[in-house]
Amino acid sequence: MSVVFDLDGTLLDCRARQVALARHVAGARLDDDRFWAAKRAGATTADALAAQGFGDARALAARWVELVERDEWLALD
Repeated sequence: MSVVFDLDGTLLDCRARQVALARHVAGARLDDDRFWAAKRAGATTADALAAQGFGDARALAARWVELVERDEWLALD
């Protein structure tokens, strides 16, 4: 028997990490609350950024994915 836990957003609050990292890759014009609301509604990072008018949303999201599991960002959870 195996037991599996979904940590991000279920057992751990990952908002601080995900929003801070989005701001890191996208810059100051990111609307933190809008980004997080989109992510909580099921949007991908690229879609959440594109909804805010970031034309380079896919490239920014790719950078976000590269960094999101690094220890310095995980420490924000």
